[in-house]
Amino acid sequence: MPRNIPLIIEYIAFLGLICCLVIYNTNPVFLGIVISFVAIESLMEAFKIRLKKQISHIYTVIIIMSGLITNIIYSGFHMAAIFPVFFIGVLIIISQYIYIPEHRKNQQEA
Repeated sequence: MPRNIPLIIEYIAFLGLICCLVIYNTNPVFLGIVISFVAIESLMEAFKIRLKKQISHIYTVIIIMSGLITNIIYSGFHMAAIFPVFFIGVLIIISQYIYIPEHRKNQQEA
């Protein structure tokens, strides 16, 4: 898959997440989950760390389920609670499963 398509999808999902956070006035607990997700992803990119397959599945489930449970508890079960979790799910799936940095491709080929 060309690099541009996942990057464009990631940009749109990030814009959607920001819009959801502003429009729906998100609770502080979910905002803390989003901030921790962004911090972990930034550190993984900075240190060029890639999680193993099993750990990546656990990481994905923990982030998505904690965001979903938090939003359902604080906001109730409606679209305003689901949209931010959907966008963060798209971001995490692209970052963990679709996008492979160039240095990682070179390591796999060698």
